Amino acid sequence: MNVKKYLWSSAIVFLSTIAMAQEMSTDTFGPSKGDLSTEVQFNPLSNSKNSFQLDALKLRYFLSDNSAVRINFGLGVKSITDYEPGEKEYTKVSNSNWSLDWGYEKHHSIAPRMDIYFGYGLGIQKDTEKKEMTSVSYVGTKDEKETEKSGNFGFRASAFTGFDFYVYRGLYLGTELGLRFTRTKKGETSKKSNTQAYSEKIKEPDTDIAFGFFVTPTMRLGWTF
Repeated sequence: MNVKKYLWSSAIVFLSTIAMAQEMSTDTFGPSKGDLSTEVQFNPLSNSKNSFQLDALKLRYFLSDNSAVRINFGLGVKSITDYEPGEKEYTKVSNSNWSLDWGYEKHHSIAPRMDIYFGYGLGIQKDTEKKEMTSVSYVGTKDEKETEKSGNFGFRASAFTGFDFYVYRGLYLGTELGLRFTRTKKGETSKKSNTQAYSEKIKEPDTDIAFGFFVTPTMRLGWTF
């Protein structure tokens, strides 16, 4: 069994055991006015290599027992090198992205441990890509390297719903889904070579618009205090 899957399964069993041990308690585990919560969103079964991805780090402040404002920060870095033994050329592609969202949530407690919510949000996002194409030269000569950089910047708006399941006091798990509108504008693309005397910049006037459903492909693990 994959070690990562085993650890995640063990964590679920452990948290479920805690929840069952507290089942006789009559306390309400949901949030209250003035509470602050922090959570991380991640994919525990991801097998991505040479990459780091923080799907979201979220902070929430509860204005009342059933309403909250929130801020989400996402960050990702990935690097892939395409190289075959015996070839004299290889390509390295590096991608990075970040996002920042602000939103409002309306909560409804449907059970002592279950809290569902609805809300809306606005945000910005930035994606960049760097491609390095290297030709390996003979001994004594300089490797030829061409570098290409590009990126885009976008705005987005969303309406969403989700749930928090409190396994013990302020500790909760959850997920989220909704509708999202995104408008992305491509940035400038630059190209240069370390051996040839050229460097150019290309402006990309293209704008992409997308609208559709989204599902958070992660688990949300958080703590309210």
